[in-house]
Amino acid sequence: MAAILALIPILLVLFLMLVLRWSSPLAGLAGWVCGLIVAILRFRLNWSVLWVSQVKGLLLTFNVLLALWPALFYIR
Repeated sequence: MAAILALIPILLVLFLMLVLRWSSPLAGLAGWVCGLIVAILRFRLNWSVLWVSQVKGLLLTFNVLLALWPALFYIR
């Protein structure tokens, strides 16, 4: 049951982008808010875990971008 609930934000983003033709920033924001709601209501997420997970996700994003940007700007 927990795995199905964890899939809800991903399925919401896919539905909003593919069926309703929302832009990716709006669909991503809706998925993020949905994920927070599921985490708080079902998994009893508290404030300390919430901010640590958000900072960890942000740092992981920067780590991926550090690998991606040079590849995108590499011109022969």
